[in-house]
Amino acid sequence: MDEQLMLAWRAGKTMSLFVDEFRCPIPAAATARAVWELVNAGVTGLYHVAGAEKLSRWQIGELLTAGHPEWRRLITPETLKNYEGAPRAPDTSLNCSKAQARLSFRLPRFSETCAQ
Repeated sequence: MDEQLMLAWRAGKTMSLFVDEFRCPIPAAATARAVWELVNAGVTGLYHVAGAEKLSRWQIGELLTAGHPEWRRLITPETLKNYEGAPRAPDTSLNCSKAQARLSFRLPRFSETCAQ
């Protein structure tokens, strides 16, 4: 979404972000590290790997724009109820406790990674 905000900022466009659509964002580096550790541990079965924090798209946008005040005006809160496009999953959060128990590090919270 960071890239989408940057593109919108450059084009002078706004983005509507849903307050009732939830995700568990995670940096690519943390995903790669988790997958690497699980593969090296030889685990089998289904393991969910995602960020340790369930956030709405709007909350994600607020966190991303906190470091870019010029982008803040480009996001507006919206509800999924008003969305007229193809069906969207309102909640794609995952229970990562099985993977977390096998990892040597804590899966990150997006709010912590945005603050860095």
